[in-house]
Amino acid sequence: AHSEIMRRMADLGVPIFTLHPGNEPILPEEREFRKDQSKKSLYALAQLAKELGVRIAVEDLPRSCIGNSSRELKELISVDDTIGICFDVNHLLKEDHLEFIDRLGDKIITTHISDYDFIDERHQMPGEGKINWPALFEAFDRIGYKGVINYETHNGPLMERYNMDGYNLGRILVRNHELLEAKKIPKPEDYLDLGIDVTEAY
Repeated sequence: AHSEIMRRMADLGVPIFTLHPGNEPILPEEREFRKDQSKKSLYALAQLAKELGVRIAVEDLPRSCIGNSSRELKELISVDDTIGICFDVNHLLKEDHLEFIDRLGDKIITTHISDYDFIDERHQMPGEGKINWPALFEAFDRIGYKGVINYETHNGPLMERYNMDGYNLGRILVRNHELLEAKKIPKPEDYLDLGIDVTEAY
């Protein structure tokens, strides 16, 4: 199924395919077997990616998932040196963001950006959770990351409490990204000049 999707989307010009290396729950006694199966699949898909002229990005995952640490992710992508990483900053539960970037920064080729409470994934808007956004974006600059900053914020209170049309939601995302690039943590007052009050969401 992954191969068929990759072939069809490559024809449309999609350059990077983000993959989960597994699912959960995973029992401790299953882990090594599941990692081996994941590596076999990733190797096969990497060969197809080279044939299609695209790249695979393996996403870091939370909890008991395969790929829930930089150490395990590094092991998974070692099957082919063309495989990169999709850094989902909302999934780290075993190490902090700067440690992850120090260990795997040269392999990051795309991102999923959202905030969380460090307890579990939340997919909140940046500024609603606990991520140190200035430090994270300074680290992106330090490794020379020039790829996509891809928001994945479908579960945050901002989305749940406000029935916004696409125009105003787009304005919030643009302002949020401007603040992140300026190494600032977004706050509710940062949107007031847009005529948008999100105070209760924070």
